[in-house]
Amino acid sequence: MKSQDVVSWKEAIKWHSKVCKPIENPRYVILSNGFMLNQADKCVHNKFDRPNKAIIGLYVDDMLIFGTNQNQVDRKFLSSSFYMKDMGEAEVILGIRIKRQNKRITITQSHYIEKVLKKFNYFNYSPMSTPSDPSVKFMPNSGKRCNTSSLRLFDA
Repeated sequence: MKSQDVVSWKEAIKWHSKVCKPIENPRYVILSNGFMLNQADKCVHNKFDRPNKAIIGLYVDDMLIFGTNQNQVDRKFLSSSFYMKDMGEAEVILGIRIKRQNKRITITQSHYIEKVLKKFNYFNYSPMSTPSDPSVKFMPNSGKRCNTSSLRLFDA
């Protein structure tokens, strides 16, 4: 690890600890503005005020804010405590490309896959079919937990 990486990580830890201090601390900006910590992922905060919804995702020193309207995405309460740079609508986050078209959002990792293929010198190989049927349509999550004991990594 380069020394610059160490400095970046140290700064990220300081930043994240300021954002994620216990609720008793008045500087805990997100919780003090009505957001709840997501129990499944401690880097996600939710605020669901009918009919408005907002989600804040934190990763190291990156923040992604989603909302049902502009007021929910308003960052005044955050920018009053932190230096922030608005990068506009996200195009790529954590290796996932976000594409908006005709009121639809599509997420893909094709550019990440291409990067990995190039890195390991497999870019000129022919594509292979996926292990699943491409005609199968995804259904909304039913909320039921899956049995994780049978999960395993797929190895081509």
